[in-house]
Amino acid sequence: MTRLRGMAKKKSESSLRERRIPASALYTSPLSDRQRRELERLARMPDSEIDYSDASAMKSVSPRVQVGRFYKPMK
Repeated sequence: MTRLRGMAKKKSESSLRERRIPASALYTSPLSDRQRRELERLARMPDSEIDYSDASAMKSVSPRVQVGRFYKPMK
């Protein structure tokens, strides 16, 4: 079959696949000395000293919710 001139390309046609980047590559950039010191300070802090006043309250989860039901690991 030949394509007519001036006809728009269909949106449903296949296109090049997007290259996937593993999450480990996104979150493994080296920390600066300042960031590392801040994380070490926070790790030493007891939970009782952490201020949660600006965090939103957790909504109750319905018992019908199934976490991870449609999870399919990449091969």
